[in-house]
Amino acid sequence: MQRYNFLRVGRREKSFTMLEILIAVIIVSILATLAIMQYTKVVEKQHGRNGITYLKAVRSAQIRYYLDNDTFTDNSEELDMTGYIGSEGEKCFTLSIDAGSGNTFTATLTRVNSAKYEGSAITINQNGGMTTTAPDIYVLPE
Repeated sequence: MQRYNFLRVGRREKSFTMLEILIAVIIVSILATLAIMQYTKVVEKQHGRNGITYLKAVRSAQIRYYLDNDTFTDNSEELDMTGYIGSEGEKCFTLSIDAGSGNTFTATLTRVNSAKYEGSAITINQNGGMTTTAPDIYVLPE
């Protein structure tokens, strides 16, 4: 004789199928990938802003140096960067200064430790004019 469980007749087990779980995992993976890409772009833009701020501080220090010595310097260690707080510039960029004839200078920050923007540069001169090799990430002030 066959026995039936009358409490379970007509009721289906409520659970997710393997296909539903797979689709959910794929959707979450796509969203995570997009979020990581956006986060990386935001971080790179912030590094660019930090670099521009650092270059402006270098320009100010160069002008102070010029007022004291009647010449610009090639050596960044001779510059008084007192009041500039930020070591991000040192981790993300390398600084090079070309003082030319002593009456002009060009300071260049070159990006390091970046997969996409390695080698891109921001440059400032004694007049405050700025140029960049990566305008999509380093938004220069007008």
